[in-house]
Amino acid sequence: MTSIISQSPNLICEQTCKFALDGYDLVVTAEALPSERDQNFRFQAEDGSVFVLKIANGEEDRSFLEAQNQVMFRLRERNIAYCPHLGYP
Repeated sequence: MTSIISQSPNLICEQTCKFALDGYDLVVTAEALPSERDQNFRFQAEDGSVFVLKIANGEEDRSFLEAQNQVMFRLRERNIAYCPHLGYP
């Protein structure tokens, strides 16, 4: 499958840690995760909680992102344990 996305987001871990602190009052460490079109980070909070931050590509069609969210909702409804759930800390 060929991607029509020409450039993925390009943030560094420190920027995303600042986002977690400023936006959610969370002190976290961040680790970059692989992604083809977006940028993903694994956050670990001081209390041991783990979160994934997905930074969607600005060129991505919103309907595609909404479809991804709907798939995750449906999988969670069926108790698929390995599927991440959407939410906010």
